[in-house]
Amino acid sequence: MKKLMILCLAVLTAGLSAQNVKLIAPQTSGGATLREALTKRCTNRNYTGKELSAQQLSDLFYSACGMNRKDAKKLTIPTARNAQDLVLYAATKQALYRYDAASHSLVFLKKGDFRQQFGMQKGMFAKAAVVLIYTSDLKKLNFGNSDAEKKVYAGVHAGFAMQNVGLYCAAEGLGNVIIGSYDRKKTPELLGLTKGQPVLMVQLVGVLK
Repeated sequence: MKKLMILCLAVLTAGLSAQNVKLIAPQTSGGATLREALTKRCTNRNYTGKELSAQQLSDLFYSACGMNRKDAKKLTIPTARNAQDLVLYAATKQALYRYDAASHSLVFLKKGDFRQQFGMQKGMFAKAAVVLIYTSDLKKLNFGNSDAEKKVYAGVHAGFAMQNVGLYCAAEGLGNVIIGSYDRKKTPELLGLTKGQPVLMVQLVGVLK
């Protein structure tokens, strides 16, 4: 049994490297109640550096902005006029990815550990299991008179996702912190973003000490 567990972990680690990662099915029942998660929700920066399990990775991205009604293609977060403009990126120890809600998978972008390059507090970023980067595709917000107005909607949508992640972490016993002091120059460059794809916020998720 121990050898089998080691083999499974090796397969997962290999998957989180230079290829797309199909996440396992998220858990959609059980766990802590909403009231329990609300009571436990807090900011925590003290991480061990350990990686998340396959189930935790799946549940994390599903909570953030996964597809909970596939027939209607609706998400776990609300967006104005169902714009679904939020684009979620993730940096792990192995690589940089973009989350695809429709297939519940991580789309591979770049191999390597880029976590510390997104933030100013290098030590904390290096210990996070996942660095989440929230961005928006403003073209999908086909309302509003200016990009500034669209960014208000985009920021609200990202806020919904960050709160979902915070509640999931509270229920799962993980730590999270929302970071506004990310590297504003390097982050868009690393992700290959255009002017119409603003970075909204960064959130760290980690295994607690």
